[in-house]
Amino acid sequence: MAPGGVPLALSRCGWAAHMLAVDLCPPTRPDETGCLEETWRDRLQRLRRQPGYAFDWHQHRNDTRYWNAPTVDAGSITVPTFLIGGWQDRYLDAVVRLSSEIPGTRRLVIGPWLHVLPDLAEREPYDWIGDLIGFFGEHCASGETHAAPRALIYVRSSGWRAHNGWPPSLPARTWTLTSDHRLHEGTGGERREVAFDCPAPVGLEAGFFDPLGTGLAAPIDQHWDDMASLCFDTENMEMALELAGRPEVDLVLGRREGSLHLAGRLELLEPSGSSTLLSSSWAALGAEDESATFVLEPVAALVPIGHRLRLALSAWDFPRCWPGSSLALRVITGCANPSRLRLPCSTEPLGTPATVPRPQNVPRLSWSVGGDARYRRTRVEPGHGIEAELELRSELATPSSAALVMDDRWRAAAPGEGACIASIEATVKLVAKLSDGSHCDVDVKASFTAEAAHAHGVVRRGEELLLDVDWASKALS
Repeated sequence: MAPGGVPLALSRCGWAAHMLAVDLCPPTRPDETGCLEETWRDRLQRLRRQPGYAFDWHQHRNDTRYWNAPTVDAGSITVPTFLIGGWQDRYLDAVVRLSSEIPGTRRLVIGPWLHVLPDLAEREPYDWIGDLIGFFGEHCASGETHAAPRALIYVRSSGWRAHNGWPPSLPARTWTLTSDHRLHEGTGGERREVAFDCPAPVGLEAGFFDPLGTGLAAPIDQHWDDMASLCFDTENMEMALELAGRPEVDLVLGRREGSLHLAGRLELLEPSGSSTLLSSSWAALGAEDESATFVLEPVAALVPIGHRLRLALSAWDFPRCWPGSSLALRVITGCANPSRLRLPCSTEPLGTPATVPRPQNVPRLSWSVGGDARYRRTRVEPGHGIEAELELRSELATPSSAALVMDDRWRAAAPGEGACIASIEATVKLVAKLSDGSHCDVDVKASFTAEAAHAHGVVRRGEELLLDVDWASKALS
């Protein structure tokens, strides 16, 4: 919810409005005893006072104790465990971390997916259900808990590879940031300060973490975001390089005023000039912080001969994350303890070529889903502002012959006059058509800034008004 201490924006806020509408929705199963009706009425009373945990998250955005409280010791998990992740899913880092911390048997699969079920993904669809059934059958039958870990990893520009464990243990190669905006493999030369005042909002090309699984929020060419970022590039690769693991960045920073939400992007530059996002990371820094070390999200990618790598730094990554109050970057290059990029990599191919099972006609749950989605990116007065809009209309038919129709509209805007003006608006309309012929209408409107959240909810069943409430919360210091 706050990678590197930088709170998520569009995904977290839009999802909060979506889940509030779902929480206000009546039960869809037949209720001859009235028990479910009573439970729903109790829930509406509770929600009058507080609109759910998603708004608690916004209120506690700066409360370290709140976020550190729910911890689980992964070392206590000894049963065979199957882990699935996507390179463009917000939860990738947790999947990779668990794979290294769980002591028992584990199987790891990571594909080029967003936050979607792998068998429904447009790229490299994968029969995870069939594989999971086989995994359970194998270990439930044998009782084996100490087999070597296995991993199937999709490597960008290379394809599927099989490993005994991932990430592999690789030495890190180091590139130093230089004052001429290069990544130099070696010492950094004379100490200099590179000053960069972020001229416009950055992040429109990076997509966003889509919790609704629309499949629309993948990153696109990073060209426009790079133009408004502080960038450092390697030379063209003379040998192919395979990245496998978590890149790390050490930055020495100059003085500035205000809080800085630093965003770092590792990108692959093709000879054609296109720029592909490989990995990102974030760090929340105070005015007194003179250095920053942050670990980027895991990456598996082949860097072909003639291609380059780029480290792009910015004080923006919106609408993925909220910006801080400062939009000024002051990076010290070429000193004795230089700003640098460390990459776990190899000039030799890693693992062995592999394939994954494709989806089969596996019986699914008796829920059916339909609808359409649209995600739009817009630059307002180029160089000055950005807007992003998600529209999703979904229809869900339940086994009880009820139907849910939801219409989500999320909008993120950063006019460009300053980080404090960034905002998000969400509107969710839900119609529950129940099996007894009645219907219930739920309407939620919400607005968010980095510091505050407001929402208005209305629930009607037929002509009966059951709830009409305003909510507001502010971030705790």
